[in-house]
Amino acid sequence: MKKITLVLIGLLVSMNLISQTWECLLPQEKRETGTLTFFDIQNAFEEYWAPYNVEGGYFIDNKGVKRKAGGWKLFRRWEWFWDNRVNKFTGEFPKTNSYIEYKKYVEANPQFFNGKNSISGNWTNLGITQSEGGYSGLGRFNVIEFHHTDENIFWVGSPSGGLWQTSDGGTSWIPLTDNNLVLGVSDIAIPTDFETSNTIYILTGDRDVGSMWALGGASNDTHSIGILKSTDGGNTWETTGLNYNVAEEALLKRLIIHPENSEILYCASTDGIYKTVNGAVTWELIKAGYFFDIEFKYGDEDNTLFASTSGKIYRTTNGGENWEEIYSTPITTIRTDISVTPANPNMIYAISANEAHGFGGLYKSIDSGNSFEIAYQANVAGHNITGYYIDGIYDTWNGQALYDLALAVSPTNANELWVGGINAWKSTDGGYNWECKTHWWGDGGLTTVHADVHYLKYQNENTLFEVNDGGIYKVTNAGETWTDITNGTAVSQIYRFSANVENNIILGLQD
Repeated sequence: MKKITLVLIGLLVSMNLISQTWECLLPQEKRETGTLTFFDIQNAFEEYWAPYNVEGGYFIDNKGVKRKAGGWKLFRRWEWFWDNRVNKFTGEFPKTNSYIEYKKYVEANPQFFNGKNSISGNWTNLGITQSEGGYSGLGRFNVIEFHHTDENIFWVGSPSGGLWQTSDGGTSWIPLTDNNLVLGVSDIAIPTDFETSNTIYILTGDRDVGSMWALGGASNDTHSIGILKSTDGGNTWETTGLNYNVAEEALLKRLIIHPENSEILYCASTDGIYKTVNGAVTWELIKAGYFFDIEFKYGDEDNTLFASTSGKIYRTTNGGENWEEIYSTPITTIRTDISVTPANPNMIYAISANEAHGFGGLYKSIDSGNSFEIAYQANVAGHNITGYYIDGIYDTWNGQALYDLALAVSPTNANELWVGGINAWKSTDGGYNWECKTHWWGDGGLTTVHADVHYLKYQNENTLFEVNDGGIYKVTNAGETWTDITNGTAVSQIYRFSANVENNIILGLQD
């Protein structure tokens, strides 16, 4: 797994901030060997930005226009987090983490974990479980998945707060993974026979690499320990044949389950595509590479699947035995996600993020991937539909789409699709024209929905769900009225807390 660490460090170092590559000022040899120190990264960042005279995350360009220094806040957040955690003399990052040390402690002190102490104690949540939604929010979510027959039952996965289930359409929630050593959930797979099997699969970790961006220090906020499986509706969990040591810093991106044969699953990950035919007992690596997404072709799930890397789309027509590259994006991209729809099984949409983490392009095929066209591309249309602003013009290139990028197509109308970046945008003509439908602080009178969309999914013809860095949102009227159904979950991502005064606690939370 050494190669995973090196690939991740190279990728995550290069994914930051703006298109002018400040990371090129990093020591090349250290980048290649994965030995960058905190001081190396800090010095390169400061050297690059020094001529811009950035104040409060903004600078004045050569035309006198105030510009947002893309990623400045993210870097300062990362810098503050690591400042007290690295070797203060050398800047070296820790060679261990809390998961590893906790596991050592459990193994060395079994007397404290005998069912009478620790996690079995009478714990009370002191955190935030209610908010007004919108710009406020409760915390980050990565994914949502639905029960196949009961629309009141669905599950959501948080990168730091675990897996949550509702049985009343989001009015109330229960946690299902509080006893797991890693709480992060990147994806969820529910078999069609859930009513009888009570089976749930989850990908552990934080698929979207985490808000700290981590650079050379770590690959993501929550590292993966692989795929976990429950056969009692989430009460207990067991490891599967695809598992990792958290120190390997693996990222698992997408998990899909065959709709007719629940023993068959596919997983897209940082080291390739894996397949199981025995309910996750054993897995086979069927395609090496760094894959972001994978989808079945509707109606031909036994044979045809599509998968995406940073800038390429692949297809298999024999269940994963062989793969062919069917498309390469015309500009350099750092992430590509795909979406398909039962409304037209031959149609594939793909969205990419450019080198500066903004919108790269929207591509589509109407013949199962034999050919593709550019439906919408930022450097042609001039609109960044993954950026900060409702017109998509002010920040035509920058963004953070390696961190937040989502694409969903209606199950009944192949020309209706949504893109999520910092805000949510909708197209009703197959991706050629777009309208901003939500904004992270309500600009232009749009509904205020929390920033940073990680997943969009239709539950049925009329109901669309969005999960983002603030919570879970639902819309049923073409995107006009959004309802926050997050209250009752405890997923806030705590970066530091202080309790140095009796009965007083101060917390610092992500978003």
